[in-house]
Amino acid sequence: MSKSEFMAALAAELQGIPQSEVQKIFEYYQEIFDDGQEQGKTEQEICSSLDSTHEIAERFRIELAFVRAEQKPSPKTIAPVLLVLLGLCVLPIGLPLLLTLFALAVSAVAVVVSLIASGVAIAAAFGIGGVACLITGFTWIFTGSVIPGLGMIGLSLTSIGLGVIGTIVSIWLIRAVFRGMVYLFRKIYQSINGRIKKKEGMYHG
Repeated sequence: MSKSEFMAALAAELQGIPQSEVQKIFEYYQEIFDDGQEQGKTEQEICSSLDSTHEIAERFRIELAFVRAEQKPSPKTIAPVLLVLLGLCVLPIGLPLLLTLFALAVSAVAVVVSLIASGVAIAAAFGIGGVACLITGFTWIFTGSVIPGLGMIGLSLTSIGLGVIGTIVSIWLIRAVFRGMVYLFRKIYQSINGRIKKKEGMYHG
């Protein structure tokens, strides 16, 4: 296979990946060919030393899924990562980690749900309490109790402020947990993939 054939095949395999990422991949392999030719290797020798274009594209798709999940952690971005892991776990060498993955995923989801529930409950309690105090404070002012009314309004603003802070902290904690899940899933993926590569190396060796 020549360099042009390799690049054409790689371009076909990279369909669906953002063009900006494809350009980076092309530049990376262009450097590989340039360095190889400077060392006196032919295009065919360089191509034979590389993985297949299908394997390369799949590897970049998986890496892109991890990057997206790390940058914008959410159930939507984590789902593709989890599917990758489950796909590896159906292989015989990945089966020993399947139960561990399932347990970790369930635990992580339980933590996220608990954080969401706690954050919403705290924010709602402070928010509702703050609004109630605000209404009470204005009522007291209109009925002549100015000082107590102002005090109640101050209390209401404090309560509402705590509610906002609680909401922000809850969102931060949820995102931190999601990032932790992605980190954990990446380590599991690297572990399973490393074992597969090692086993394949033993067979080919």
